[in-house]
Amino acid sequence: MQEKETAMKAKHLSLATAALLISGCQIHSITYVEEVSAPRSARVSSITADRAIYLSWEAGSSVPIDHYRVYRSEVEGAPLYYLGFTIEAGYVDWAVLNGVTYRYGISAVSVGGLESQLSYIVGDTPRPEGYDLVLFESGHPAGSLGL
Repeated sequence: MQEKETAMKAKHLSLATAALLISGCQIHSITYVEEVSAPRSARVSSITADRAIYLSWEAGSSVPIDHYRVYRSEVEGAPLYYLGFTIEAGYVDWAVLNGVTYRYGISAVSVGGLESQLSYIVGDTPRPEGYDLVLFESGHPAGSLGL
């Protein structure tokens, strides 16, 4: 089955090359892009910050990647919508509110324009940073609980 598919792809590539040459085009190189795979979907991660969420993933694919698309949703179970794109294997979402949970998915777009399936969804909730914060139970002096 795979040999038949490879032969068919070679035939299509030969026909496309012949058509370009007959029309007077000069061919410098041909890249055949089969499909694009998600950027290691199990490896998407996030880091919470104050009014920001940092997303990162491992850039890896069997085909050349042009850019990554970032999708987001604020409602669990709701469809993710397009948020933006990046050529890097990371993205910072500054348009978030502390205390609200956001869910993200990443897709890869090949140089041929094919988009992969979404990565696994990762969720995060930005929160304010804490400085010089002493935590203790009410009515107990700090340190008496073994903290």
